[in-house]
Amino acid sequence: MANVPLPEELRGVAVPPEHPTAADVLVRLKAIQGVFRDPLADVAEPTGRSADLDVALSNLTKGHDGVACFNHLYKVITAEINNKINEGGFFHDNKFLNQFDAVFADRYFDAMQRYMSQAEDRPAPKCWQILFENRERKITPMQFAIDGVVCHVWMDLPIAVVQVCKETGRSLDDNTHNDFQKVNDIFREKIPKLRKHFESPSEREFDHSIVRHIVNHVSDFIVVHARDIAWKHAVELWHVWDPPGNDELTKKKNDLDEHASYICRGILGVL
Repeated sequence: MANVPLPEELRGVAVPPEHPTAADVLVRLKAIQGVFRDPLADVAEPTGRSADLDVALSNLTKGHDGVACFNHLYKVITAEINNKINEGGFFHDNKFLNQFDAVFADRYFDAMQRYMSQAEDRPAPKCWQILFENRERKITPMQFAIDGVVCHVWMDLPIAVVQVCKETGRSLDDNTHNDFQKVNDIFREKIPKLRKHFESPSEREFDHSIVRHIVNHVSDFIVVHARDIAWKHAVELWHVWDPPGNDELTKKKNDLDEHASYICRGILGVL
């Protein structure tokens, strides 16, 4: 693939958080969004029509960046996870969620850094390369957002879950799985507004209730289905994880990347 550079400013913000918490991840995601100067980042969704919102939406559809689209979705979901952790009573183990959220996000930040460095010995995962290389394609912002979800969930999520469990002496037990599934509830809550966030004014005019219901259902199915598969992959990785770096583990990680890459190409239309 020919290199399509990411903004140079990302070198200073797309770095692992100093402390392993969801709040630190959120700070980094907001900084990344600022680099892309997302025209929707600071525009609140109104109950009625808004000229400012329409202008922002129009600007986004004319020159949206694929990474910025995914990063916005990631920022919204992470903000809600952080809220649930702070409120308490939602997750079974808030300490685990904080650590997991940081390790999980680090894989996204690291993919950016590796892509920008272009080091032959540590290339970015292929699925992330596909998103980065095609971030200026003329497709819908929601396609970009879902493509990023596939990269992060299909490729990164099972690895992060097992890594944190191994490091903390946990197992892939019911409590871990229940907390894992709780994030699905957050996606279900946020997907409708996220989809609407990415629509152009003309798409909003066409957004009849039946269309909205179908699109929301499809988007939700893609995300939740990918997370369910990620859990199955985590169970497979668990059995071959030790010792880290063994040939079978490396092969399974490469297989995850290949499968995610195939799906990403289909979403972006670059098969």
